[in-house]
Amino acid sequence: MNPLIRKYICLTGKRKLFLLVFSWMFLVSSVGAQPAILSHFTGSVEVQSKGSKLWKKASPKMFLREGVKLRTGKRSKATLIFQDGSRTELYPNTIVDMLQLVSPISLKQLGGKTRNKVKKTGRGFSIKTPTAVCSVRGTEFDVGINKDGATKLDVLEGVVNGLKIATGESMDVKAGESLNFDKNNTALPAVVPSETKQSGGQDSILKALAKREVGLDMTREQIQAAAAEEMKLAEFQEGKSLIDVNGNRVRIEEYILRRPRDVAEVDRDKAFKFVVLNTREGRFDFFIYKGVFNKALPVDLSVALRNVSGRALGTEPEYYLTAYEMTQSNLTDGLKDMADSGHLVQITFDGTNYTLSAHGVAADGKAGAVTDVATQGGIANGKVYDPVADVYKTVGASVDGIYDPSDDSFKFMKAGDTLWRTVFNRYAHLMGPASLIAPLTLNDIPAGTLTAPWFQYYSQAAGITNVATLESINNAGLTSDGTINMQGRNLTLYNDQTIGHGSFRYLNGHYAFDSYFPDSSNPDVPTFAENIHQRLITYYPRNNQDVPFEQYDTYVFSDNGKIAPISAFANVTSGRAFKQELIKWNYEQQTRSSSFGDRAIDLVVEPKILIRSGLIK
Repeated sequence: MNPLIRKYICLTGKRKLFLLVFSWMFLVSSVGAQPAILSHFTGSVEVQSKGSKLWKKASPKMFLREGVKLRTGKRSKATLIFQDGSRTELYPNTIVDMLQLVSPISLKQLGGKTRNKVKKTGRGFSIKTPTAVCSVRGTEFDVGINKDGATKLDVLEGVVNGLKIATGESMDVKAGESLNFDKNNTALPAVVPSETKQSGGQDSILKALAKREVGLDMTREQIQAAAAEEMKLAEFQEGKSLIDVNGNRVRIEEYILRRPRDVAEVDRDKAFKFVVLNTREGRFDFFIYKGVFNKALPVDLSVALRNVSGRALGTEPEYYLTAYEMTQSNLTDGLKDMADSGHLVQITFDGTNYTLSAHGVAADGKAGAVTDVATQGGIANGKVYDPVADVYKTVGASVDGIYDPSDDSFKFMKAGDTLWRTVFNRYAHLMGPASLIAPLTLNDIPAGTLTAPWFQYYSQAAGITNVATLESINNAGLTSDGTINMQGRNLTLYNDQTIGHGSFRYLNGHYAFDSYFPDSSNPDVPTFAENIHQRLITYYPRNNQDVPFEQYDTYVFSDNGKIAPISAFANVTSGRAFKQELIKWNYEQQTRSSSFGDRAIDLVVEPKILIRSGLIK
């Protein structure tokens, strides 16, 4: 099977992340010294170059230089992000001139309304209007210009100094206060309570809910209220309605934002959040992925997101994850994966053996000193080492390839190559009632026997600061513990693993793994005429009659619910061709578990947002 499509449809290894397409990265050029970016907009948005009188249609992720004007039309919005992380949101019928985009940032607002979120670490930010100059360092405020040209300043957070141009008089305006600046040569009026500050009633309750981040422990109404607020700050956003593989109409809302509030403040500048909401008649499903990188995110978020998969061929990646949390839910049942202590492992191949060197994390976030080294034989104990999956596989099994953005090709390691992988010292996989698993963290991992909702967890061995490999150390593969017959198939049982550098624990102490194409007469050898529907099941048997399990059915399908044939991707041999074909399809995963009863989590994702953001390259 073509390795690109195999990578897209197959769930392998211990980490059951919802979006397998994180393995693909979007080839993008670096931002360089570009001062501002039009990260997201809806409706009609236009730009006017410096010295020109012509307005041209804007494009997503467009870079803006000093002297450029930006305007939004009726029922349109746009979001600007600056080098220091500050951002300005333009509301409908607003015009902004980029006076100075290198800190201190200076904008000229010619009409309409803006909301401005200014970084405290920046060197200053000001907005000039026909009647006022509003200057700050680290705050959030609204600036509106009415039909008469008067300026209204509303401060949501911090303190903003407002200068009246006509008189030169200035005044500090605090959070929750409002001040008007007219054209007249009269003294500034007193500040008044901001009208945006709500108090009492159902409206204020919804506003309070909206201040929370979308999370696993929320009701449908709370999620929708919080998502509506998050979408205002989203850098990437997509949405559409379609028919899923079961013939049900589903509305998809997807967005990606930086600095999620439910990440610790010390890590917030390094963090992003990806949210998918699915609404069908009678049900609501959602997916959340939060990742923390090794350093503050760049202006062009896609530069970091293309490294989410944690695999880079050649030079050391600039950005890599140090922690992540993935959750899914149908509002009753939940799935949660967590990992932390992420660091880089450098893998070099001499044609016979793989040398894995685990690095600490330097102060600048790059790979620090080597803390752990291990050698993996290319073939050992009758199995072939797969450096990408970090496991030993039966001879003849498919070995994972690596996408190389330098020539847009998919390749395997050869002598002299270097591969960088992100490895985590702790990992946990939970399934059960959403309300039960929502508050649990990696620090809550139980000692001794694993019990629900903990299905799997991995931890570093005592005294080891970095883990070079997840499952295979010193040529030691998984240890067989006999077989179990499941649905007429004999599956190999694997024990809990205690390796030289860490330990992996499974519910009930062992597991059996099965993956196949349900519609195939020979599920182990699918043909290129078949549909892209793969089933993965992990069993955790207590005995032959008592077998907890988890099951994932994965589909690639069209907007009208037709499942894609494998042949659609048969001739795809490059990342560019993969994206061109993938954009025609959608992705659906149905998750079932013995801990869910007869229910399932059913999630659909449109790949456009993954391609735009760099999560697929």
